[in-house]
Amino acid sequence: MIKALSIVGVGPKGMDSLSYAGYKEIFESGKNIILTTAKCPIARNLEENGIEFNVLDEVFEVTEDYDALSSRMCDVVFDENKKGEWVLCVLGEPTLGESLVEEVLFKSKALNIPVKIFSCVPLGASLIGECGMVAPQGVTEIPLARAESPKQFNKRAWCAVTSLYNKLAVSSLKLMLYSVYPEEHEVYFCARGKISRVPLYEIDRLHGYSWSSAILIPPAEPLVAPFDITDLCDIMVKLRSPEGGCPWDREQTSLTLRQYLIEEAHEAVQAITNGDVDEITEELGDVLLQVVFHADIAKDMTLYTLTDVINAVCLKMIHRHPHVFGSLQGVSTSEKVLENWEAIKRDEKKTSLVSDSINSLPESMETLLKAYKVQKKAAGAGMDFKCGEDALKALISEVEELKAAPEDKMEDEAGDVIFSLVNVLRHMGINPEIALQGAVDKFSRRFTLTEKLFYEENPDKKMSDEPIEALDVYWDKAKKLLQNR
Repeated sequence: MIKALSIVGVGPKGMDSLSYAGYKEIFESGKNIILTTAKCPIARNLEENGIEFNVLDEVFEVTEDYDALSSRMCDVVFDENKKGEWVLCVLGEPTLGESLVEEVLFKSKALNIPVKIFSCVPLGASLIGECGMVAPQGVTEIPLARAESPKQFNKRAWCAVTSLYNKLAVSSLKLMLYSVYPEEHEVYFCARGKISRVPLYEIDRLHGYSWSSAILIPPAEPLVAPFDITDLCDIMVKLRSPEGGCPWDREQTSLTLRQYLIEEAHEAVQAITNGDVDEITEELGDVLLQVVFHADIAKDMTLYTLTDVINAVCLKMIHRHPHVFGSLQGVSTSEKVLENWEAIKRDEKKTSLVSDSINSLPESMETLLKAYKVQKKAAGAGMDFKCGEDALKALISEVEELKAAPEDKMEDEAGDVIFSLVNVLRHMGINPEIALQGAVDKFSRRFTLTEKLFYEENPDKKMSDEPIEALDVYWDKAKKLLQNR
């Protein structure tokens, strides 16, 4: 069993990239040496100095899965036949995303084997220097096998993708990077000691892919697609800037923007109802713009920021889903989730009565939706009909009361009828606001076609002069035409 292990990072230039301590550990310590590959830049130096070493190339050749590769290489490193002290040389900085190092550290801890790590010049930083550039914000270095999400890449700073082990993996990387950078964005391809500048769309059409090759990605130009939430915030700052901004955007306040938030929300709901993906994308973007707009105004007034808004909703979602983010058990149905949600919400707001949550509903909420929510909250406290049939009987009773009501009571009774209808719909699992919107849209379409059909046949007449029986003929035609579409 290995007595002790050192992990030394070997940079892209071999001997020139080694730290002094790393150099001494490899060339002067007399310890056994393992290289991850015979293509390691210091392999020739070891041979020239008559230092024997082991390589892990055979593991590379028989393993396709990257995670399995690291595990198998780790097993070879800790082979029970190995004795004494060993030095493992890995390509690049060992502390930056190297899964083999993670595996080795985990296993060495389990086996109680002491480990020392010797850093080297990180590949990304070395390449930036070779390109004659500087990186004020530093460099994010990601091994290709660890490049799993566009979120890992900050298009406003330098990024380096290392260990380009095969062409297929680079193709997958390219497609992922398209959601962060323009296809024409120029990057540096580094292989076999040479650096070439190529557009992003060409990175999988080159030669020299290996564990020692890399792609260096410069920051993207500002406000160039594809955009992200930071771009939207930057656009809003520009729009509201005293210098070169837009007068209308500068004049707005959170109060003046209220109507637009409502309008955009309604338009988004309509787009979702229509099922048009492009329309939905556009309208949800308009809603998001309103959020960013309000947050930017508040930021200038030192009230809150977009980060505060995001923190608040994240905290809320985590706190109100203890069955997902906590240890709460027994929440397996939507009904139980909603019941638990309301209980947590009351605890957050320090209210013990359901009436407190009812009275806290916004005054500006659409009345049908408000009625629905009031009834739902009351039902949670047990104030509800046993079944939908009982709710329907109550509706019929309210209709009879409306029919018998004197003129000065009709409005009050009409309200009771609508409220009772909402209750029936709630028991049927129907949202009254959405149902009524659908009915209004359906009537509007039929009326539009009815009017069109009427004037096509009667260009010299007015619809309002015709009896309803005559108009019903065109209404029925329109209804049939729309049903057949």
